[in-house]
Amino acid sequence: MHKVWMATIAFLAVVLPVTAEDPKVEADKLVGVWEVVKSGTAPAGSTMEFTKDGKFKSKFKGQTISFDGKYTLKGNSLTLDPLGFSVPVKELTADKLVVEDLGGKTNTEYKRQGKAGKSDKPETSTAATGKSPPDGWKAVTLEGGRAFVPKAITFHNSSSDGRTVNGVRTSTSSETFSLAGDVELTLAVVIKPAKEGEKDAKPFAPFAAADKKAGGTPSKITDFSGDEVKGRTYTNETKDKLYERKALFQGSDGRIFVLTVSAKDKAKTTNATADTFLKSLSLDTGKASESKSAEPKKKKK
Repeated sequence: MHKVWMATIAFLAVVLPVTAEDPKVEADKLVGVWEVVKSGTAPAGSTMEFTKDGKFKSKFKGQTISFDGKYTLKGNSLTLDPLGFSVPVKELTADKLVVEDLGGKTNTEYKRQGKAGKSDKPETSTAATGKSPPDGWKAVTLEGGRAFVPKAITFHNSSSDGRTVNGVRTSTSSETFSLAGDVELTLAVVIKPAKEGEKDAKPFAPFAAADKKAGGTPSKITDFSGDEVKGRTYTNETKDKLYERKALFQGSDGRIFVLTVSAKDKAKTTNATADTFLKSLSLDTGKASESKSAEPKKKKK
């Protein structure tokens, strides 16, 4: 599952022994955001962020994929989980970090962004609207939407994609969170500018159609009421026997927000955790003040 993410942070994926000559590094100095200056494996401008609570996040320059997890530091051995890689730190000062590259022939050198001991970016941001998360949950935001996810996540990744079809540019961004028990929660937003004077009468139908085209078995789309906005919902069984439950919402500016719970065990898509996540969406008034609750229904003749 993590092979793609392992490839994106290959510049830190080294398993090398710690020698007696290697210096012991101070953990407090590691906290903060580090930018690649030169490396044999990563483009300059790539970043690694380490927080005080033992978490890290990597971002490759020029790519839309990021990776995060937990880290531990013992001596000069920096271990990244869930990958399990031990990275030898060759030098760490207030403004400089050097780690050895794969094979031991070159090093990756970083410079600090901001001040030592501080992370320039918070783990999550909070939208201006919406209620507080329940105990054990946290708020995550994406392109004007805000939802709740459990704090006890085992894996998290972010991705974005853009494509042009028939002259229309469509962009998709998503945040995926893995939980124990092979459960995934995904918050995604699709932005497709409407042509002038044109209104999409059935904004959610293409999602179920795409699932069916991929070999899935989507159910009928029905009304759905979240805690703060109304939308539509349907379930899908993929060709790989993965069960999905989706809640879809449309903002006043045309953005489509899709919240998905995926699991091998169908019961895990309908439990309290799934319900809390799917119903938690609120919309930032700065970008999408209202939600169009449902696709227009056909009038009876």
